[in-house]
Amino acid sequence: MKSFENKDNASSPYKWDLEQQGASKAEYISPDIETLQGQPNIDFDELLALRNEKDTQATPNQENEETVEVYNQFGNYVTTTGNPDKAIEKRVIALSKSTAKAIKKGASWKDFADVITLPSEEVMNTAQEAIDRTQSTSVQIEQGFVVGIDGTTSEIVSDGENGKVKMGPAYEEMEKRGVKTAFDVHTHPEGEISGESFKSTHYPSGEPESIYIDKDFGYRGLKERQKAVTEPSWVLGERNEVKYEKRENQVAGPGERIEIRERYISFYTSKGIVGEMTWEDFKAVVDRVNKKSTKMSKKSKSAK
Repeated sequence: MKSFENKDNASSPYKWDLEQQGASKAEYISPDIETLQGQPNIDFDELLALRNEKDTQATPNQENEETVEVYNQFGNYVTTTGNPDKAIEKRVIALSKSTAKAIKKGASWKDFADVITLPSEEVMNTAQEAIDRTQSTSVQIEQGFVVGIDGTTSEIVSDGENGKVKMGPAYEEMEKRGVKTAFDVHTHPEGEISGESFKSTHYPSGEPESIYIDKDFGYRGLKERQKAVTEPSWVLGERNEVKYEKRENQVAGPGERIEIRERYISFYTSKGIVGEMTWEDFKAVVDRVNKKSTKMSKKSKSAK
């Protein structure tokens, strides 16, 4: 067991030596541990996982619960929840280290905002098509679509008038088809780099918990109130950066100027962003999970 101690203040209430104290772990987990993030000698992810374990330790898996394989943000297998005697009914990805740890320790994956269903091939292909359409013209126009809980998607929609996507027609399409919706996906245009200034576009527009539905966070809030979404929405934009790297044997000067432009995906609810990574990394994670799950399924069948 690790010892957690804020050494800058020996009298701090945030002092844990769980092994020596011999007391319940939960007794040493402050509800305000977020204030410790970034402090030296504090393993924040471990503390958060321990608190999550405290919050959920009284919720055992039920026999009638669906059987779910859980993977982490790198595409590695974490655990299987639910009835071990049932076939795998769902696969999910935890977008943070702390959430993956908590689920492995027994927390329910349903209690975390940063857990997404493994996207279907149709979802990934439609997302790539939306990106390609956005980048296909000099005046880039946002593209978007809605995903059903069954992994199917609506047609890609946009709005040629002002470049901003209107998601209403996509939700209406899914409703007419009788498909329960899970989340929506939309693109943002490429960012800008001008001199030392740069603008990224991979985050949702507006402010978390906003009431203005013409912005991404506000529109997401509307859909949550309508109970039209069950997991985080996606934004597919661009992360831009300017940095300088010194050449080999360089002593003075800022170094070589490098412009970085990367296609990024951000996952969000009305309360904020719950995860992000490059689009290429996310595609690799999805591919890795699919390969691992197929391999595990074959092993399971051969063992029976």
